[in-house]
Amino acid sequence: MFFLWLAVSLFVPNLMNAQLSMLDLSEKMHQEERYVVMNISTADCIYCKMQKKKLEGNPILQKRLAEEVYFLQWQPRQLLHFSWNGAEYVSGNDFLEKVMQKSTTAVGFPLWLVFDPSGRLIYQNEGLLSERQICQVLDLLKKQKY
Repeated sequence: MFFLWLAVSLFVPNLMNAQLSMLDLSEKMHQEERYVVMNISTADCIYCKMQKKKLEGNPILQKRLAEEVYFLQWQPRQLLHFSWNGAEYVSGNDFLEKVMQKSTTAVGFPLWLVFDPSGRLIYQNEGLLSERQICQVLDLLKKQKY
C-alpha cells in the first residue's frame, strides 16, 4: 500500500493543482462539461481542518477530483465579487444564501455542494465526509449522464 501511495504521490498533481478558482470555472465549463464539486470551509472550523487534512493526505482522491470533476475549495469570507452561471455575487456568503436558499448562519461546515454541468445544485452535505463517502459521490457522478 505504501508503494502505491508513493507512486501516486510522485506522479499525481497535488491538491492545489486539482482545484480551480471561481474565476477559472466559467472558462473551463465552456471547454468541457463536467460536474462541479465545491468544498466550502471556514478558517476557525475544526472539522474543516480535518476535512482538508483528509483530502491532502490522499493522492488517489486528489487525482480523481482533478480528472473527473471541476473541484473548488473556498471560504465564504475570502470570495468577493464574482459571477458564476450567469449570476453576480458580492461574496461567498451571498452565493451560498442564493444557491441554498437559506441564511449562512444556518449552514454547517465543511459544506459540500455538487452542481451538474448546467450549474444546477444536485447534492449538498453539511459536515465532514470520509474519503470513502467522497469516492462514492464521485462514483455516482461518473455513472450519471449529463
